Amino acid sequence: MPWEKKAMRIRPATEPYRRRSFNRFLKAATAAVGLAIAAGPLSGSTVSAVQSTCGIDLKLLVMSADAKEADLPAIQRTLDYLGTPYDLVVAAQEPAMTPGRLSNGCHGFYRGIIFTTGDLVYQVADGTYQTAFEPGEQAALDAYAAQFGTRELIWYSGWTSPAMGFNWPSGALDTTLAPLQARFTRDGAAVFARVNTSNPITIANAYTYLTTAFDLATVPLLMDGDGHVLAATRTFPDGRELLALTFDSNPYLRHNLVLGYDLVNWVMKGLFLGERHAYMSPQVDDLFLANQMWSADTPCETPVDRTSSDYRMRARDYAALIAWQTQLQRQPQTSGVKITWAFNGWGASGVYAADDLTTIVTRNASLFYFVSHTWDHESWETMSSSDVAEELRLNSWMGKKLKLGADPTTLVTPDVSGLKNPDGMRTAYALGVRYVVTDTSQPGYSNPTPNTGLWNPLAAGLFMIPRYPTNMYFNVSTPAEWVAEYNCVYRSYWGRDFTYQDVLDNISDTWLSYLLNGDLNPLMFHQPNTRSYDGTHSLLGDLINLTAAKYRRLVRFPILSPTMRTVGDRMIARERYNAAGVTATLVPDIGLVLSAHRDAVAPITGLKIHGAESYAGQSIAYVTLAAGQTKTVAWP
Repeated sequence: MPWEKKAMRIRPATEPYRRRSFNRFLKAATAAVGLAIAAGPLSGSTVSAVQSTCGIDLKLLVMSADAKEADLPAIQRTLDYLGTPYDLVVAAQEPAMTPGRLSNGCHGFYRGIIFTTGDLVYQVADGTYQTAFEPGEQAALDAYAAQFGTRELIWYSGWTSPAMGFNWPSGALDTTLAPLQARFTRDGAAVFARVNTSNPITIANAYTYLTTAFDLATVPLLMDGDGHVLAATRTFPDGRELLALTFDSNPYLRHNLVLGYDLVNWVMKGLFLGERHAYMSPQVDDLFLANQMWSADTPCETPVDRTSSDYRMRARDYAALIAWQTQLQRQPQTSGVKITWAFNGWGASGVYAADDLTTIVTRNASLFYFVSHTWDHESWETMSSSDVAEELRLNSWMGKKLKLGADPTTLVTPDVSGLKNPDGMRTAYALGVRYVVTDTSQPGYSNPTPNTGLWNPLAAGLFMIPRYPTNMYFNVSTPAEWVAEYNCVYRSYWGRDFTYQDVLDNISDTWLSYLLNGDLNPLMFHQPNTRSYDGTHSLLGDLINLTAAKYRRLVRFPILSPTMRTVGDRMIARERYNAAGVTATLVPDIGLVLSAHRDAVAPITGLKIHGAESYAGQSIAYVTLAAGQTKTVAWP
């Protein structure tokens, strides 16, 4: 399925308050906030901050008004990709959060609290707006935060007020047609440490309130060119710490993808269950074979299997790709990027005259990853067990002959076929295959939850890795070919023809969103996409270059290209972790106390222990837990 059709078309994150009367709201809010300011914090709580002696759970509380906020899915998606546990409370539909729901004496249940909006205002049946908080509910939350040192985060302030550390808004902006450029302050650079804060961030497609800091206790993090504060922290007299953003979000908006990780890191004080990496795993199918091509003058109605030309890579294409990948790896953030080739050994068996490709592949095998794509790319949809076994045996033989170092546990079936063929799946498993890929554009073959996969129902123990298709088609090798076919498909959708740069920009934006989410899925390409169309550049190289350039301007996470087996193992580990009910409690003078209902490996960002990973300026520890086990890790 084309990328554009899989993601929602971005609409502005709408502002629920805009229809209220300014003067009517101002009178009511001024009266309310007068009480809050007199006492200091939002609720008027003056409880002194103390460190609980019984500990606090590494868990988040997410407070929503009615579960209809545009930014609630953005919050959930961020946390789900990280693997950070949270409880969602929809205030309009549930009893009030009382002290007993927040703690058990000196045992706090939440390390951080996230509010979808500042006042949890929502629209009721008669069309008016009201807060979802019951009397005393906000006070209970603030008192808990003060007692346990729990930070509070307002993902979108809505109407700003002094109770949040802002002045009343001087205006508002729909950034759909007028994107806002926001610069990071020095304090903002410290909070958003994984963001490339040397560049401004663009706030687009989101309603934004324009305001300023209430007083010197409010610390601006993001500001626009006119001095408006768009994000800030504030420490209240009772010790509570609050961070609030004045612009809305949804799961697809780039500013949310860029800022989300560090928002969670801040509210959890740099220690939380879960982890984030950036992955780029391009898998190039059909190595050693020729593909039918779509020439630039092909009529749009032509079936893709009825075109008149084909293309098979040559040595010069492969050499140019080696040079390109080497150059890419010289840049720090992309030093770990490596292409995976899905190869068909039949094409290296002498069937092509003047074959100069096989030799250069063999001589440079250590520079890439290789997985089996079967011997000759015959469909597996109805293939017999004996034929499946022969396809795998021959391709394994050729891979060993060429010394490709292919992992025998991994397989990309031809055209991602045969996943429902019992003979194919069971035979592959019997011969040692443990990981295959799916096509996420096909129903039932996408990720059940972020960064998890699927178990093949026909062969227990055979894991299916969801793989994204792309709009870089299997039958294009030059800009002219790609643009011609793309416009055949999308001319009516866009209402115009795209240029090569338009196509690159569109496709790279989708890949960029995968990177910013920390998405593990590999992506599908084909050998013609790596043709050196001008002696130096290739379509795939151009796409990765642009995607990486956009990425570098936004964030600092290094990009990794794990092997297919590693991708599968990490997805299985995430699945087991999700199902294990891992809990972590930070107990002063004792450490971090972990437990799980099932066997799992718990990723813990910010935990520095022997063997922990160092990534993007933070430590990530992986603690193995057996079902029912309690384990204590020293902290700090």
